[in-house]
Amino acid sequence: MFGDEDAGGGVAGFGGFDGFDDAFRRLGAPGSILDMLNAMQGMNWGGRGGGGGMRENERAAMPTETYARGADENENETCSVCLSQMETGEEAKRLGCKHVYHPACIDRWLERSRLCPVCKRDVCAAR
Repeated sequence: MFGDEDAGGGVAGFGGFDGFDDAFRRLGAPGSILDMLNAMQGMNWGGRGGGGGMRENERAAMPTETYARGADENENETCSVCLSQMETGEEAKRLGCKHVYHPACIDRWLERSRLCPVCKRDVCAAR
């Protein structure tokens, strides 16, 4: 399907991703594919919440814990925001859905969306 590439190494007929961006711009769409995906993230898909982020006081009120790998786990969990492994003894935030993150990572995420980055549950409803 995408095997036909033009001389520029992009997808034939589009000039690569820059060509897609140009086509979106001509249509009056967001400036780049990433802008479009970021805009879509804020939409209310399938009736789920998350269109807006949490206020600073709500994020600050979320409890933190000291991370420790569970006895039944083979390796430390990974923060799905920064993609780094959690280290035993470091501060962590565990959401109501049980996914764990570095506090700075999840707070930054929750500024924009109330949805867990992994399971897409509304963080406010999961508490």
